[in-house]
Amino acid sequence: MRAQLHRIVVILICLVFGVVGVSSPSAAADKKKAWPTKAHHKTRHRTSKPAKSVGASRSGGAAPAEDAAEDDDADESAEDDDTTSESKKNEAKRNEPKKELAKGRGKAKAKAKPADEEDDDEREASDERRGDDDDSDGDAPVVRRKARHARAAAGAAVAVELSAGPRAVHRSFTFNDPLSNYVPTAAKPYSYVLPAGPVPFVELGLYPGAFGASGLAANLGLVARYEKLLSTTTAGAGPTASTFGQQLEVGARGRIPLGDHELGLGAAWGKQAFHVNETDPGPAGGSQIPNVDYSFVALGADARVRLAPIELGAHLGTRLVYNTGSLAKNWFPTTKTTALEAGISMAYSVSSFFQVVAGADLLRYGFAFNPVPPGNAIVAGGAIDQYISGFLALRVSISGG
Repeated sequence: MRAQLHRIVVILICLVFGVVGVSSPSAAADKKKAWPTKAHHKTRHRTSKPAKSVGASRSGGAAPAEDAAEDDDADESAEDDDTTSESKKNEAKRNEPKKELAKGRGKAKAKAKPADEEDDDEREASDERRGDDDDSDGDAPVVRRKARHARAAAGAAVAVELSAGPRAVHRSFTFNDPLSNYVPTAAKPYSYVLPAGPVPFVELGLYPGAFGASGLAANLGLVARYEKLLSTTTAGAGPTASTFGQQLEVGARGRIPLGDHELGLGAAWGKQAFHVNETDPGPAGGSQIPNVDYSFVALGADARVRLAPIELGAHLGTRLVYNTGSLAKNWFPTTKTTALEAGISMAYSVSSFFQVVAGADLLRYGFAFNPVPPGNAIVAGGAIDQYISGFLALRVSISGG
C-alpha cells in the first residue's frame, strides 16, 4: 500500500513539473506577444508562419520560444537595415549639393584649362560661336580680339624702312656784317639765291636684330641717305655754269618704343657739297661765291607719333663741321662753323607696307670769320648758308616680327 502511495506521489510530482514546464514558456511567449516592439509591427505579417508555429507546439514546449527569439533577431536586424538605409539616404541627400558643387568646379577647371592653352585662332572661333548664341554682345569679344591683333601687327618692330621721292630745295648764301657797310670803297660781296632746285633723294633704315631678336637688339640699326641736285645752272655772277650739289650720310640710329609711338637717337658721318662754279680760286682769283664742301658728324633726335592711319614726325639736330672746303681754304682761313637742322613730316598709311610721306626741312650753317687776315679781298664778319626744302616720298616698311 505504501509503495502505491509513493508511486502516486512521484507521478503527481512529475505531472506538476510537466505542467509548470509547459506553462512557463507559454507565459513568456504570451508576454512577448502582449507587448510587441516596433520591429514586430513592421515585420509581423512578413515573418509569422502559423503552420510552423503549430508544428513547433506539437513537437515540444521549447520550440515556440526559439522561433520567437529567431523572429526577434530577424526583426531587429531588419530594423537596423531600415535605419541604416534611411541614414544613408539622408546622408546622400545632404552630400548631393556638395557633389554638385564639386562637379561644377571640376567642369569650370576643365573649361578654364583649355582656354589658357588654346591659341588666338581657337579663341576667335570660340568667341564667334558664343557670338552666334548671344547676338546682343557676342561680337564684342571678336572685335576686341581683332583690335588686339591689329595693335600687335602695328607694334611689331620694323626691320627695313626705305623712302624715296622728289625734293625741292631753296638755297641762299649771304655774307653778314661786310666791310662795305662801313667803308664805301670796300668791295661788296655777292649773295647767292637758288629759288628752287630738284633734289631727288633716297633714305634707308636697316634693323637686322628685328628679324629675330627683341628689346634693344631689335631697335639698333644702320641708316643712310643720299640726294643729288639735278638740272640746275647759276647765272649772274660771272659766266653761266652748271651747279653741282649732293649730300651723303651714313650712320646709326637707336629707337625707343613708347607704346605705339617712338623716339630716336642718331649719329652719322656725312659730306655735303654745293658748287656754284666748276672751280673756286677764291676772291683773289675772281671768285664771287664760294664753293662749299662740308664734312661733318651729325647728331640728332627724332620722334614719331602714330595716330593710325596718320603718323606725325619731327627731328632736331646739329652738325659738327670739321671741314668747309674752299670757304676756309681760299676765302676765310679763320672760319668757325655751327649748324642746325630740323624738320617735320606727316605720313599716311596706304597699307601695312606702304606710306605716303610729305614734309619740310631746314638746314642752316652759320659762319664766323673774325679775325679776317689783313689784305683779304673780301672782309665780312660772317655768313649764313641756308637750305629750306619740301619733299614727297613713298615709304616701304617691312616688319621683322
